[in-house]
Amino acid sequence: MGHGLVASQQRDGGEKSEEDTVSEYLGQKPRAGQWVDTFRSYSESNKQWVARREFLLRNMEAFPTLEHGVPSSSLDRLLSLSMVWANNVFLGCCYPQAVMDKIKEMGDGIVCPRCPSS
Repeated sequence: MGHGLVASQQRDGGEKSEEDTVSEYLGQKPRAGQWVDTFRSYSESNKQWVARREFLLRNMEAFPTLEHGVPSSSLDRLLSLSMVWANNVFLGCCYPQAVMDKIKEMGDGIVCPRCPSS
């Protein structure tokens, strides 16, 4: 069984929340959170960073060649998609439809109270 962010069943039969799933992932890979935190931009507010951090953590396993601390094209792609997603959510930026479809799929379920486009 793989470690990851796929929603799993709780003992009562209900779905875990995405927050629980991210917490579980960080419990399995505690250094992941510290590593991801190095990608915060100095211009991001706490609200923006918390949402983008969740996006990154929830989508890491979609990029299986990612290694903590190792630069790669997969890391560049994930970081780029996270910024595109954040720009769309917080600034209302639009991108080609294929990109919009991809970030919508990757960001599905991320709750961001008081975000302009949520």
